Amino acid sequence: MPTRLTEPNVSAARIPFPLLRLLADGHFHSGEVLAAHFGCTRGAVWHRIHGVDALGLRVFKVRGRGYRLAEPLDLLDAHDLARRLAAHAPALSVEVLDECESTNTYLMQRVGVVPPGRVVACEHQSAGRGRRGNRWASGLGTSITFSLAWRFACGTAALSGLSLAVAVAVAEALESCGIAGIGLKWPNDLLHEGRKFGGILIEVSGDPQGASAAVIGVGLNVRLPAVLADGIERPVTDLAAMSAGLPESEAAGRATLTRTALLAAVLERLAEALPRYEREGFAAFREGWLARHAHAGRQVSIVQGERTLHEGEALGVADDGALLLRSARGIERVHSGEVSLRGHSGIADMAPDAGEPEGRIPSIVKRPLG
Repeated sequence: MPTRLTEPNVSAARIPFPLLRLLADGHFHSGEVLAAHFGCTRGAVWHRIHGVDALGLRVFKVRGRGYRLAEPLDLLDAHDLARRLAAHAPALSVEVLDECESTNTYLMQRVGVVPPGRVVACEHQSAGRGRRGNRWASGLGTSITFSLAWRFACGTAALSGLSLAVAVAVAEALESCGIAGIGLKWPNDLLHEGRKFGGILIEVSGDPQGASAAVIGVGLNVRLPAVLADGIERPVTDLAAMSAGLPESEAAGRATLTRTALLAAVLERLAEALPRYEREGFAAFREGWLARHAHAGRQVSIVQGERTLHEGEALGVADDGALLLRSARGIERVHSGEVSLRGHSGIADMAPDAGEPEGRIPSIVKRPLG
């Protein structure tokens, strides 16, 4: 019989990744073979299986056949990812971690020593962060979370539109994989029919006018488990749900996309977009952003915490990434705050990070270089 905990405690459990990688194929593996592989007793294998149970993953235990996961687990394939990037994005190098606190934190601590173009992807972040240090909720094999370190000859002052340019690149990559209907919410969210499925956090270091470095963090919901989705107060979705209701031929094609293939597609597009941003700035991405503007022409409020800073019609964005708002005072340029539909549409606005409270600072966090 399968066993499952109703509320997986991923943070508290010690995740047995070597065992998970063997079971990820969804096939039966005998206790004898597993014991030989790990050089332990079958009793020790049994205890490791309990560790998998503690993650909320269903494990079938059948006498004479062994153990298998109820569903295959889509873990990242580091070798396949490296192969894809070597062929299509040689400027990038990738490191896949089983666990870390946060990929952004991991790279920010090493930003002065890692080579430009270093990517860190992680299967499980124990303290994954969205904007303002908020927690990004994710489960094993259910999302894509990665960070990319990049150095710019321009100063931090020129990076004000970087999060918007990254959002355009991510949307283009997903669209190339057959994912349609992507909307962008200023300044850093990816939506589908008003529901968030992705977010971007950028932390920069350096001088306003000198050289600078950026750590670009991206989180995408691929197959968000109900136990996680139900615990998020704001409307969210995932790439799998975005394929529901499509013609069978299209949906089947999208279902074959692995997290590795999706991540490779996103990184390949970013490898093209970041040099272009350095050469041309956000102006080169502005039309792409406007074409996906989720709130174009809507009456919105710009809020920080409980304060409303601006109200008016969302027109679009300027060449530097500022939000353009038509208000009673004319055309205003907004550089920080959150876009809220509350009070204008009768529905709750999207949270800047899935399940997190709205915040008080821009999408780019600035830190000293080095």
